[in-house]
Amino acid sequence: MKGLWASRLVPAVYRDAVVGDALEEASRREGEARWRTRLWLESYLFTAALAAYRQLVYERFTHRSKPGGRGTMGAFTSDVRYAVHSLKRSPAFLAIALTMLAVGIGGVTAMYSVLYGSLIRPLAYDGAGALVVLRTSRLDEVYPAVSKPDLDDVRATARALKDIGAWQPWRVTLTPAGREPTRTSGASVDARYFRLLGVRPALGRTFAPEDDIPGHEPVVMLSHALWRSAYGEDAGVIGQSIELEGQGYTIIGVQPRDFRDPMAASFSFTSPAVWRSSPAEFETTNRSWRSFRALGRLTPGTTIESARMELADIAANLAEAWPATNTDVRMSVLPLREHLVGANRQTIAILGAAVLLVLLIACANVANLLLARGIARAEEHRLRRALGARRLQVIRPLLVENGVLALAGLVPGTLVAFGLTRLFAPWTRDLSMLVDIHIDFPVLLGSAVISLLVVLGFGLAPAWQAVGPERPLLDGHRSISGPGARLRSALVVVEMSLAVMLLVSAGLLLRSFRELNAVDLGLRTGSAVVATITPSVTRYANAAGLDRVISAVIERARRVPGVGAVGIVSDLPLTGASSSVWIRRSDRPQVPGETPPSALYRTVAGDYFAAAGIELVTGRVFDARDHANAPSAIVINEATSKALFPGESALGKAVGIMGGNREIVGVVGSVREAGPDVPPPMAVYVPYAQETEEWAVRTTTLLASVGGDPRDVAPALRQAIVDVDPTTAINDVRTMADVAAQATSATRFRTALLTAFACVALTLAALGLGSVVAFQVTQRRREMGLRMALGATDTQLVAMMVRRGVGLAAIGAASGIVFALILARLLGHLLFGVRAADPVVMLTVPVVFLATVIVAATLPALHVTRLYPAVALREE
Repeated sequence: MKGLWASRLVPAVYRDAVVGDALEEASRREGEARWRTRLWLESYLFTAALAAYRQLVYERFTHRSKPGGRGTMGAFTSDVRYAVHSLKRSPAFLAIALTMLAVGIGGVTAMYSVLYGSLIRPLAYDGAGALVVLRTSRLDEVYPAVSKPDLDDVRATARALKDIGAWQPWRVTLTPAGREPTRTSGASVDARYFRLLGVRPALGRTFAPEDDIPGHEPVVMLSHALWRSAYGEDAGVIGQSIELEGQGYTIIGVQPRDFRDPMAASFSFTSPAVWRSSPAEFETTNRSWRSFRALGRLTPGTTIESARMELADIAANLAEAWPATNTDVRMSVLPLREHLVGANRQTIAILGAAVLLVLLIACANVANLLLARGIARAEEHRLRRALGARRLQVIRPLLVENGVLALAGLVPGTLVAFGLTRLFAPWTRDLSMLVDIHIDFPVLLGSAVISLLVVLGFGLAPAWQAVGPERPLLDGHRSISGPGARLRSALVVVEMSLAVMLLVSAGLLLRSFRELNAVDLGLRTGSAVVATITPSVTRYANAAGLDRVISAVIERARRVPGVGAVGIVSDLPLTGASSSVWIRRSDRPQVPGETPPSALYRTVAGDYFAAAGIELVTGRVFDARDHANAPSAIVINEATSKALFPGESALGKAVGIMGGNREIVGVVGSVREAGPDVPPPMAVYVPYAQETEEWAVRTTTLLASVGGDPRDVAPALRQAIVDVDPTTAINDVRTMADVAAQATSATRFRTALLTAFACVALTLAALGLGSVVAFQVTQRRREMGLRMALGATDTQLVAMMVRRGVGLAAIGAASGIVFALILARLLGHLLFGVRAADPVVMLTVPVVFLATVIVAATLPALHVTRLYPAVALREE
């Protein structure tokens, strides 16, 4: 009755609701009879579709169809049991498929954790999406900082920014009870900074506006880690005094356990131990001292572009008002997340693409296995069709089986992901101060959905082919040709092409890294030890006292067995620490409005140039003649000499820096201060004894050249410093080779990881080709037996089986090279000294690839030689 009622009602509803006015209009144009016939046909087809829906869905997936009928859950449970039983009967297939899925799913999960943590997971600050970082640029140089007077002017005039907080790094010496003094990181901030972040202290309070008033009582906040280690989480710490750098501070608060300072993360990747409020430096009027980091919040309803336009106008007005310091200086803002992750965004994208390619290769292999498995189970599918099962009813259990296989692959895939996440830790440590790079529920859910969709997508075609039209042979065996064979061949070509793309990319990065390591840095890195030392502020309050203790440390370090030259430098090359000064020729008047070039500023003592292995080009280096009362001397590098004195000797001439003139006594070789991929900058060196700025001599680095293994000398060198003065803080005792390696750590890690992915892709591609050849050997046993009976040799048969697989690999390699040339252009900014179409890589990769796949195809093909013709011909 329900079916009859629907068949009568639906045409009327369809005619009235869908056709309606269209029927009358059509009747007027082409005749009412013709359109009535068309309407009747459409109504009939719609009724038939409704009946089909009732048959396939209503009756099958409810309990009303017939007594004892199975519902949706019953049918699904039966399919799951069938899938599990089917997979258990093929342990070899299950092991290979799970291995391939574990590699693909594990890689995707690990990279998705990096992607989600760095680019998607919200930062733990109030309204983090509206936080921006101010930065300035001058010509081609970009500074993530501003001067304090410029910052005050922006605060007073910018309407696109609701508020701006100031932040400045602060190195501080801590002396916990019973332990050696250590130099750690701190920060100087104003009251706006923590208010912008929405920080709620674990104990006490944050800085208030009255703490920014000049002459206020010095107050500090402690990090949760310092509160726990130094005070045992004592709640009575609030209001206590602490001495830092010879000055007393009152503790007013403790940061929450999970607080991470965003400006510290972008500056040194080291969480501050203490924060102080608005020190005297915040009252500076020097517009050329751009050392203040600024965190702002966009005004509600303001876009980042409008804020950038407004800051560009403000910078232009400042350049007009202060031409001596602000000419060619521009201002802009960057979203906080972009500021923190921007340098790694392209690396994340490249590695994510590499992992996705590995997943596609793994899934292509699984699809090939499923195709072969479907052909091997052809008789089972044919029998089910003969018993009345529809094609969809045969495909559904196969799709459920694919789903069970994908879910089973999540377990080993998750284990692989945890391992890769630990492998990613050295690279993600820079990001982990602000974002949690870990595998949690959103990451697992996202990777599970992606993996399930990919596996089901790749398994749909094999499932459809498995129940497609058959072309049986005379003996009842299934044919190895036809659509299924073409699909398998296409999958092999695709995975070979993807593998070659990854191999070419990895080869280019390897060649680039080799060229990078071959660059002459301009200093010795293989046989030197470095240590950061900071004499006590209370014991050595002036430059004369610092000079005495530093001289004593140098003399004591020279007596350590195995130590050669010993020197001191204010900022060690290759560490990112640097101070710059304007420099000009003293014999030429300064043109009004002209901005002089800047040079790195280094204060040195002892035999620094000999210890660092920096070559003396002309003149001399500092010695006893350059004492505190001697004429002001300076040593410049070749880059400075060529820039200021092109085509002439710089010796004996004077340069103006920091408001005074210094005579050039020597020229030394240029050092690649920022790393091998950055040209040497202009740099100047002044003697420690003549330095008047405390910031340039308070914290220095001891550099000692050694004749043997630097690691054997490091403990004795540390003890030598302690013997001179146990109150001197000692940090970062390491070899210069470690310092140089750190400068290229990101490139090394990126290259190593992409190379590992390429090797995995090559292995998966070889396994995929080997499985295809093994399947062909199994399916063509009778044919091979017949050929052997007719006189074919083992070599001929093996070559015949290998030839097709290698041919597919060659097609995939050729297409992979073409796509790799396109991809290499995207990698161009990551390459150093290597062209995107490097001939060595483009020739080496195909040779290595084809040699690997020939071996992979030959090994399963050798099983042909174990066949006995009589046995093979009798098999059915």
